[in-house]
Amino acid sequence: MENKVLAVVAGNEITQKDLEDIINKYPEDRRMYLNTERGRKELLEQTIAFELFNKFGNEIGLDNTDEYKNTLNSLAKELLTQMSVQKILSDVTVTEEEVKKFYEDNKEQFMDKETVSAKHILVESEEAAKKIKEEIDNGSISFEDAAAKYSSCPSKEEGGNLGEFGRGMMVPEFENMAFSSEVGKVTDPVQTQFGYHLIKVDAKNEPKTSEFDEVKDKLKKLLLDAYKCEDRAVEYSRILEKGLMVLSLIRNEPGISIKEICEKTQLNKRTVQRYIETLRTVGESIVYDRKTHGYCLEHGKSLVYGDYFNEQK
Repeated sequence: MENKVLAVVAGNEITQKDLEDIINKYPEDRRMYLNTERGRKELLEQTIAFELFNKFGNEIGLDNTDEYKNTLNSLAKELLTQMSVQKILSDVTVTEEEVKKFYEDNKEQFMDKETVSAKHILVESEEAAKKIKEEIDNGSISFEDAAAKYSSCPSKEEGGNLGEFGRGMMVPEFENMAFSSEVGKVTDPVQTQFGYHLIKVDAKNEPKTSEFDEVKDKLKKLLLDAYKCEDRAVEYSRILEKGLMVLSLIRNEPGISIKEICEKTQLNKRTVQRYIETLRTVGESIVYDRKTHGYCLEHGKSLVYGDYFNEQK
């Protein structure tokens, strides 16, 4: 398919493919609108404006400022971190045996609860309900026609149909009668806070456990997501543990060198330096002492270990 050029801004072409790539980055509900004629027109206008602002920023040298460079470096580190986490999590898998075991151990979670499908007629008095029941029982009128004629419930428009419902969805008096009555039989009047009801149950659906093959794919995805979260938590826990180990050595042995930290933690030099930088970003005042050629805490105090708080007490 031809990659049509839609616009040229500051010498840069904006093509049909460029627009498609942008649209695909949006959530599905937003993509539906952007794929309309109006949506594409708005997106093209936004893209043109983006190119113009980009050209303006280059012309005035914003890309040479410290603010730009620092922001770019920060975004690059964040992107690299996200990609690293995604790489680790991409190796997480769930076997069919694991899915099957979870299903067998938690079958009660895959049980469809008992339900009934019913119709009703709602009136103000027990006497009126009894008269309507007599008409239905002697064949003068059908239940559905009686609902349309006498019921005060909006369901009268559908012959009193309430659809399918489970326990806990109706008031207790109504629920108990519906679940205990015979299919196709009109009940005696039932009083609730709304008035008097005649109920006819059309069908009863017994509790049923979904078969493994019915839930397998969905369950596998849920387990995979759970495992990924668990692995991420384990990975972060490990990072936190090592970081605190580095902080503890610097706190308790002021002037300790990178080499000594590496020997005591079994970490390489680059990893130790990364932990030190991370600790600094969370507020630890770790400084390099040129006299000892090692690291220490400014004023010998740590935020994580609560030294400032303990001093105030």
